[in-house]
Amino acid sequence: MWCNVGVAEDIDLTGTTWKINESDGDVKLFKFHKDQRCSYKNIKSASGNEGVSYSVDIANCNWKINSNLVTWESGNYFIVRTAIINENKMRGNFVSVYNGGVQGTFIGTKSN
Repeated sequence: MWCNVGVAEDIDLTGTTWKINESDGDVKLFKFHKDQRCSYKNIKSASGNEGVSYSVDIANCNWKINSNLVTWESGNYFIVRTAIINENKMRGNFVSVYNGGVQGTFIGTKSN
């Protein structure tokens, strides 16, 4: 018996910016760069660092994509996010070593 689950086309995130709304209330802007690195800015943050930007060199943020599945980590795997992209939206999960292991969900919207 064959199962046809469909095939997603490869998505190029290079140069795109995404607004990420996390289930813990944090809001971030992520930019995905051509070298599979990323930068981000905290728009709303429970840790109190709202408005702080992290450049490619400081963020230690790296991403990979396989079809429409994207995974990225920042802060040397301080937090890892995985999502499925559907057109200009992404939905996924995150896990962090913060506070013994914080987990949650997020929704992302492409800004450009």
